[in-house]
Amino acid sequence: MPPEYIYFTDRDLGRNIFPGVLREAGFRVEVHDDHFRPDAEDVDWLPEVARRGWIVLSNDQNILRRPLEREAVRSSGAAVLVLIGGQATATQLARNFLNTLPKIEALLDSQAPPLIAKVYRPSPVDLIAAGQPGRIELKLSW
Repeated sequence: MPPEYIYFTDRDLGRNIFPGVLREAGFRVEVHDDHFRPDAEDVDWLPEVARRGWIVLSNDQNILRRPLEREAVRSSGAAVLVLIGGQATATQLARNFLNTLPKIEALLDSQAPPLIAKVYRPSPVDLIAAGQPGRIELKLSW
């Protein structure tokens, strides 16, 4: 059964590999550059993505450190998942997302936006291929 969430991939996750793996698994995925200018600032697109009810997937940990972006998440009611992977490839990040999906959806089902959470991969990275899920941590909610 296809998932109910629509995921939006930030430009740092690319246009093809990461979203392609999720689409192959049956997910609805919207890609940044299909809706916004490639150089659009996060504070400009976050409110529109939140308005559409899409879940933001990003690889940019700096969103937690930038006051304007944190405020854009809060004021727009966005749900942002930051994928933490170290040197993981786009395919490994996508597979970890899929492996960790039950935990991700449990958080999304139990915690109303706005929120920022981090999705970590298991260590060592080889565990991703074996289907080992990572973990998810809620970092900010309002």
